[in-house]
Formats: sequence, C-alpha cells, structure tokens
Amino acid sequence: MGQYNLAYRVFHIGIFAVIIVAYGILQYYIIPDVIEDNKKEMVSKYTGYAFTLAGATLTVGSMVTEYIDKRMEAKTLKGGRR
Repeated sequence: MGQYNLAYRVFHIGIFAVIIVAYGILQYYIIPDVIEDNKKEMVSKYTGYAFTLAGATLTVGSMVTEYIDKRMEAKTLKGGRR
C-alpha cells in the first residue's frame, strides 16, 4: 500500500473501533431502556444488519484503496524505468 500503509490501517482500525463501540452502546444501553418491548427484537436485528453492512463497507473500501494504491505504484515504477 505504498507510503500511506500505516495511515490506512490506523484509519480503518479506528473507524472499526468506533463502529464496535456504537454497536455495543445500542445493544446494551439504548435498546433495552428506550425501545418499546414489542419492538426490541426487530430493532436488535436491524442494528445487527447495520453493523454487518458497515463492516462490509469498511472492508470493501479498504480493498479498493489498496488496489488503487498498488495500481498507482505500478504506474509510477513503469514510468520511472524508461
């Protein structure tokens, strides 16, 4: 991932940590106390779906940025050898 390898990893780890904390707060504090009893199961499922979607989006974004960075690095190396 070139010169930005550490920045990408720290950013993605930080964002994933924020997502995990938000998920925990929702599941263990907000849903049991605020949501009506007949809707807790539905809200819990949708929170899980949102967590999965956010994690998948973060993973795909990481893969795309790594691919773009490698392509740009390869183009730079090709151009420098001429």
